[in-house]
Amino acid sequence: MEDLHFINRSSEFNGVYFSSMDTEAMIHFLRGRDYCVEEIWEMKTFADGKFEENQLGWPNEEPSWVRSNHSTALSFLMDTFNNHTISILSIKLDDGGYISQSYGEFIIRFGKGQDLKTPTLKVLEMYGYFAAEEIWSLSGLHNITLPIDSLKGYESKDINEDDLNAVVRNGQSLIEENKKLDLSMANDVK
Repeated sequence: MEDLHFINRSSEFNGVYFSSMDTEAMIHFLRGRDYCVEEIWEMKTFADGKFEENQLGWPNEEPSWVRSNHSTALSFLMDTFNNHTISILSIKLDDGGYISQSYGEFIIRFGKGQDLKTPTLKVLEMYGYFAAEEIWSLSGLHNITLPIDSLKGYESKDINEDDLNAVVRNGQSLIEENKKLDLSMANDVK
């Protein structure tokens, strides 16, 4: 199982970013929704350390929409996730949203007015972030990627303002470190 480390939420776009999340966890965002799997790739790793990626499904056919029998379709999709290491996944949602996975990093965007909070809380709790409501609120207040590792296992009653402020400071610190790295790399190119 992957270990969820980061969250970034955009209230403006009704979207959320997770790193790193198991492919199986995103079924919470598909539950009861019409969707279309546009692209799905698996990564196979060999004993010698080499790997290859293969496209699953029917790459030369138009993807079909799941508009009925959602339970059966989700069951089939979960079996696919269990039997393959998914590296890239692209799903279109009927409300104009989408789910995009690239090597454990997810961007999920729902259509305007759609409930993004409920499935996000389920995923957070699935990974041991029991103060999911506080994390949801914090991520909505700060438009940065927040490192939430320090909140794992804590119940809402166990988290205080100092804990939440530390998460924000750590997120801001990561941004500053990345800027320094970008500048350093740009100077190396010159």
